[in-house]
Amino acid sequence: MQKIINGIANLPAILKEIRSKKLFLVVDSSYPFLNIKETIDSLPTEGKVWFSDFTSNPIFEQVCRGLDLLRDTNCDTILAVGGGSSIDVAKCIKLAFLAKEGLDAIIPPIVSRQVDIDGGSLPFIAIPTTAGTGSESTHNAVMYFMGEKQTVTNDSILPDYAILEPSVLKTLPIYQKKCVMMDALCQGIESWWSVNSTDESVFFSQKTVSIIMANWKDYIFNNNEEAAANIMRAANYSGRAINIAQTTAAHAMSYKITSMYKLPHGHAVAVCLPVIWEYMICHMDQVKDTRGKRYLNDTFMDIAKAMGAEDSTDAILSFKQLMNALQLGNPKSFNKKSELESLVHSINPVRLNNNPVMLNDEALSLIYSHIVDEPDAEILVSIRCAVYNQEPYLRQCIDGFLMQQTSFRYEIIIHDDASTDHSADIIREYAEKYPEIIKPIFETENQYSKDKSSISRILTEACNGKYFASCEGDDYWTDPLKLQKQVEFLESHPDFTMCCSAFSQTIEGREDKIDVCLDLDEITIDDLLRECWIGTLTVVYRKDAISDYHVPLDHLPMGDLPLWCHLATKGRIKYFREITGNYRSLTSSACHFSDIRKEYAFEIEAMRVREYYAIREGRQDVAQPYFRKKAQFILRQCYRFHWKDFPLDKLWHFVKEYGDPSGYDKLKFWGLRSDLNYSISRLFLRIKKKSL
Repeated sequence: MQKIINGIANLPAILKEIRSKKLFLVVDSSYPFLNIKETIDSLPTEGKVWFSDFTSNPIFEQVCRGLDLLRDTNCDTILAVGGGSSIDVAKCIKLAFLAKEGLDAIIPPIVSRQVDIDGGSLPFIAIPTTAGTGSESTHNAVMYFMGEKQTVTNDSILPDYAILEPSVLKTLPIYQKKCVMMDALCQGIESWWSVNSTDESVFFSQKTVSIIMANWKDYIFNNNEEAAANIMRAANYSGRAINIAQTTAAHAMSYKITSMYKLPHGHAVAVCLPVIWEYMICHMDQVKDTRGKRYLNDTFMDIAKAMGAEDSTDAILSFKQLMNALQLGNPKSFNKKSELESLVHSINPVRLNNNPVMLNDEALSLIYSHIVDEPDAEILVSIRCAVYNQEPYLRQCIDGFLMQQTSFRYEIIIHDDASTDHSADIIREYAEKYPEIIKPIFETENQYSKDKSSISRILTEACNGKYFASCEGDDYWTDPLKLQKQVEFLESHPDFTMCCSAFSQTIEGREDKIDVCLDLDEITIDDLLRECWIGTLTVVYRKDAISDYHVPLDHLPMGDLPLWCHLATKGRIKYFREITGNYRSLTSSACHFSDIRKEYAFEIEAMRVREYYAIREGRQDVAQPYFRKKAQFILRQCYRFHWKDFPLDKLWHFVKEYGDPSGYDKLKFWGLRSDLNYSISRLFLRIKKKSL
């Protein structure tokens, strides 16, 4: 019997009650930013093991890694903190750990039946950080095996404790709040009319619907704490309802909409539900619920009353008005005829068995035709991706683009600069599969070698969006809501020209990741003049903010720093502390140098960019300490290693303008300046003698 606990303050008592000594924590990427993190980190246990190596749509291989870690560390309790994905991964790990069949228990063919396990031998606590799926109170989990979605069902993977802590909802992105709330509402309605409904499930369904309808405005628009607590309670009720009655046609029809049109799950389900409800009202002669037509009519009326409506027709209208208020629109088709065929054929007939009215292929096609609108939406975001010989990493990069869940259209402009590996073949493969999203540009001759600024110019000319996002072919995005959150912010804050975020960094030859996170909420031109690092893969910026942009200096080896400085002078830059992607530092990348002399030469060029904007904006006083420190450091390296081929004239400029030539340093500085044509080794020898 599951226990529902209100408030994370009760967690230490629970751990004491079950005599937990070592926790296995399954957490997602939002964990470092949760307000409950410190409470969990400080739990008085003998040990904690963390597992977060999974994506928003977890795959079998990720579950395998989690299982190996659990086995190796001998933890005695599972604690899942996060959205549905975290909790689902924890469920799959628990089942595979306890079942004699092991990992076979969560993949075909055994996944279709329940295997026997002793769930009590490994206590399981779930803390949801969203209010939608109710996964913390179901015995189901979802993961992907060989590209196919698998539903794992077992009574023993129902968490023993579900802790509801509504304060975690306060900082959720607004679009995510809307989508997960609508998922909970749809679960409440579907479980109510499901052929499997019982008196107990109907009780949970009624609670779900009535609570959400009474609190959604304060929760979404006012961020009210009491409303958030009520919505979280309703989401839990919805999970308990579908745990008994299961979902119906709206969920079954939503999955392909999510993959085809990139709508988040809750948004996709919500656009399906009112159209299906209308169809069922008009086809009551095809009722298959054994309780009959009258029973279903009464159920529809009860749902309407819970929604505050007079009858089913009025309830459907109220649902559509709610969608309009939330600005959750229907997907737009690119080729409606072929897309309808694909949508109809994608549905698993077994998932329709719970629906109270029969739906054949003709009915499904009719319903989808009312769900999917004709194309009229403009492209809002253009993703710019420059590629050269990045075959090993390119699929992960493109998959990161395609997993974006947005309420708007976006395009992917991929430029291949005459790669000599199979990068172009991979791009063609994806472009054929997603022709309306991916727009490739293939060069027959390498353009970067001719003009380093040409790639940016070519990409800009091909882009149609109001906003530009960037990510090179060896980096990748990890947050499926990255674009939605950043564009949503820019749309509501016209004084900001750009958004960027924290990111993780992997270095070639090393297995660990480094998190690069600034202690800032906004980045100014002063920050950029002091060597603030913006990850190019994290940015989204306004197209109109670069209409008058030109590269300020000739022959620059970098294109991003001057652009960020320009944008900082045109408006404000928002910084999100959430990690949205991973930057790969490769020996073959454009800004990685095996020769440290070239790295320092690159840094001098960056100093030139900063000096240009410091002078233009009258901020030399801000940049001077950085210039002085950096110039003196590079100079000492020149002296230490006796470099002969280094741009001493450019370095000397910063020494003279911003340095502090006194004592020993003064001799070095003036020695360098007066003897630029001498060999570097003879120069340093003379300087050393003078200093003595």
